[in-house]
Amino acid sequence: MSFIISGDIHGTLDISKIVKFFNEHEGEYTMDDYLIICGDVGVCGFSVSDEAETRKILRNLPVTTLFVD
Repeated sequence: MSFIISGDIHGTLDISKIVKFFNEHEGEYTMDDYLIICGDVGVCGFSVSDEAETRKILRNLPVTTLFVD
């Protein structure tokens, strides 16, 4: 079990850094590993379409995603 910790991703504004990380480490992580996002994730309080896109991206990551608001 691994823990990956990230700062704010601000929804779709810079979630690409998370996607890039997992693309560079393809096959190294599973749903038994955790991504912990600290701060503004962008799944609450953003536009409906941005929130939906952020949720979709996070659901498709190879890890279990948690966030601390």
